[in-house]
Amino acid sequence: MRYVPQVRVLVVEDDPDTRENLCDVLSLDGHQFETAPSAAEALVKISQAVYHVILLDWRLPDASAETLLPQLRQQAPDTAVIVSTGVGGIDQAIMALRHGAADYIAKPVDADLLRASLRRVADQLRLKEDKARSEAAFRTLVEAAGSVIVILGPSGTISYLNPFGEQLTGYPAAELLNRNCLDALVPAEHHESAAQYLSRVVAGHSERGYELPLRDRWGRLHWLLWNVQHVDEFAGQPAILAIGQDVTARNEAEQKLLQSERLAAIGQAMTGLAHESRNALQRGQADLELLGLIIAENPEASALVRRLERVQQELHRLYEEVRQYAAPLTLVLERHDLGQIARESWELLAQLHSGKDAILEVATPEECHWRIDRFQMLNVFRNLFENSLSAASGALRVVVTFEWRQIDGVSWLTVRVSDNGAGVQPELAESAFEAFVTTKTRGTGLGLAIVRRVVEAHHGRIRLGRPERGAEVVIELPAS
Repeated sequence: MRYVPQVRVLVVEDDPDTRENLCDVLSLDGHQFETAPSAAEALVKISQAVYHVILLDWRLPDASAETLLPQLRQQAPDTAVIVSTGVGGIDQAIMALRHGAADYIAKPVDADLLRASLRRVADQLRLKEDKARSEAAFRTLVEAAGSVIVILGPSGTISYLNPFGEQLTGYPAAELLNRNCLDALVPAEHHESAAQYLSRVVAGHSERGYELPLRDRWGRLHWLLWNVQHVDEFAGQPAILAIGQDVTARNEAEQKLLQSERLAAIGQAMTGLAHESRNALQRGQADLELLGLIIAENPEASALVRRLERVQQELHRLYEEVRQYAAPLTLVLERHDLGQIARESWELLAQLHSGKDAILEVATPEECHWRIDRFQMLNVFRNLFENSLSAASGALRVVVTFEWRQIDGVSWLTVRVSDNGAGVQPELAESAFEAFVTTKTRGTGLGLAIVRRVVEAHHGRIRLGRPERGAEVVIELPAS
């Protein structure tokens, strides 16, 4: 006798002798079983316990299998039903199977036929459990993965998106299901190449190392490195399994490294150029001063000399800015009043704001002492004030405020420099502190880059604020 895997059985049979014979066979094979002599009692039992198999007599005192089967399928959809009867023929068997029965055996029930039927049901249950475990393991794996995992139908419609994909794209999976992947997530300029790529996968090719961006619901691009392969079956049809590793940070790091290398080369060249040019400018300045003395009595010529001197000063300032950015930064830390340094920086720019409707307000207590490099912080405020003055088109009000706070037991000083000018263009907000980024027609674009460098050398942080009007730079300096 072949081994029959153990199953839990409910015997629904009104004839006592037949019920006892069925129970003897089940007991010999080691199955667990319970009995019910009527349809009503059977419905009560399946509402209270789970059975793998129901052995159902076709004709019961209170119902027939034809009327009871739909109720059983509704209450216990995962339970296999084997119908037994001593009357009827092939038509009755077809009717039972049509109503959801797993098998049909004639009375008197042959023990071997019953065992064979139970074996088939047990095999189906095992396959179903194996599939469920496999799917559960798959879902556990993909839902915990730190990569985007998406399953597409042959036409490119989304059938599955894992939680990491939801987090990266900003879309709940339910919102993307049955939508075309290219239309929903891929930028239009990449549609053609992506479609060709997917067509190769549908044809049976596995593709690895394909770099393609996704656009999230806020319009931001995320670059992913994809491994894609054809799957024979998912939800009853062929599918495409795509696993994407987010390489946006890696790409940005590579770009920054390349930019740093370029800046280093530029810095070396410009440091030498600034040094030599400064000597030439100083000689030129001396010659202009001498020329100014010679033509002092000629107003028109004197005016031209003064214009040339201003040009010389501007060139000198530009070279100094480049030299400061390229040169090593060494701090001399002493306690200084930051409010006073802000006022001194404003006074150093008197030539820029004299004659303009421009005021500086420093909202600080009598003293605001902090350990800083005085010279470098003068440059910080000077650069910030210069930006405010250059962007102002009307009356300008620059406000500097100070605030103390404790973070994890460390005292921090927050310095806010705000103005009522035109503000920062949204597209430049993220790159405002990068080198050579500027909206000015004149200048190097190094002002805010130098400010950030000085602040970070003080172990501080810098960012743009979000005022209702104008621009705001927020500097945070730790006490130690």
